[in-house]
Amino acid sequence: METDENVPYGTMPAYDGATPTKAATAQYSYTFDKWSPAVSAVTGDVIYTATYTETVNTYTVTWKNADGTVLETDENVPYGTTPTYDGTTPTKAADAQYTYTFAGWSPAVVEVTGDATYTAQFDSTVNQYTITWVDGNGDTLKIEQVAYGETPAYTGATPTKTATAQYSYTFAGWSPTVSAVTGDATYTAQFDSTVNKYTITFANTGDTVIAPITQDYGTAVTPPADPTKTGYTFAGWDKEIPATMPAENMTITAKWTINQYTITFDADGGSAVAPITQDYGTAVTAPADPTKPGYIFVGWDKDIPTTMPAEDITITAKWEVATTTLTISVNGGTGTFIFRLTDGNGLDMLVTVQGGGSVTITGLLIGTNCTVTDMGWNWRYNSMNSKSIELKQDAAQNVVTFTPGLNDPGWLGGEG
Repeated sequence: METDENVPYGTMPAYDGATPTKAATAQYSYTFDKWSPAVSAVTGDVIYTATYTETVNTYTVTWKNADGTVLETDENVPYGTTPTYDGTTPTKAADAQYTYTFAGWSPAVVEVTGDATYTAQFDSTVNQYTITWVDGNGDTLKIEQVAYGETPAYTGATPTKTATAQYSYTFAGWSPTVSAVTGDATYTAQFDSTVNKYTITFANTGDTVIAPITQDYGTAVTPPADPTKTGYTFAGWDKEIPATMPAENMTITAKWTINQYTITFDADGGSAVAPITQDYGTAVTAPADPTKPGYIFVGWDKDIPTTMPAEDITITAKWEVATTTLTISVNGGTGTFIFRLTDGNGLDMLVTVQGGGSVTITGLLIGTNCTVTDMGWNWRYNSMNSKSIELKQDAAQNVVTFTPGLNDPGWLGGEG
């Protein structure tokens, strides 16, 4: 530090330099105290060594939060002592992703060897958020907790939405679009809508085929043409045909009134046959055959139906001229007998019959009343008079017999 030469014996040396110093260590600071040995009059060469008073160093310990905020400052903390934090437990505000819990200091707290800053450390926990899934009716399907950053996925049954009269619904996804979790979220099911179709079916439409009407709810309905049914008159529908398609399938049934029809019988000059008027389809009872003088009924021009047809009809009688024979017989007697044959149809003829014989006249109308009159002296013969007969179809029944009187001399009838 300083060397003083040629210092006279007996003199008191003096240090002329700056105050001696000693470099401080981390632990100590040094302050010049004195010289050793103590300075005295020179009696020879001597070395004085500076001695120092040592002072333990103190340091400042700063405690900071994670964001750099100073939580506490500890000053004059002696070297070698272990500092302690005396404040409240540090906190760190949660963010969307994490919640934080104090976990200690960085660096680890050790004995003081210098100024030190300790920063609070935190453990982070990923935040869980509430995810709510809602169906198309506003009902909650599921509530779950999902970690921040994860993308939720709905794992339940496919969401539904109750159909309305007008629409049916098909699940189409979620609103908003499902994305990674950053907070509580509600996802609502979205649906595509389809207009409902309904069908009107027409029943009991008789002979008419009416196709069912299938179309969208609420659209205009065009009624079909009235149906027809053999033997019936359409009497409307059992319920009104709606103007627009209702919100349901429905069946509309035709109503019918049964028709009456008449079978008229044209006897073509024969005895009258009453017409038959009755409901379509009911059993028909054929009338008795008509009669007509001079004719044979041979049936009708068309079959009488067994049940009433779906129309008025006229059935005409068919006739054949009814001819038969008449036999005029003379039972006994001799000679020739003359008879006059007349009927109501203009017939007027003379018939000659040999005694004991007969004559047959053909082509006479059945049912005709014929009169056979003796043209001789009827008063002379008690049985030779006029006789009448209604001609039958059976010729064997059409016989007129005359028996002459017992005293007949063989008179020629008709001669006077």
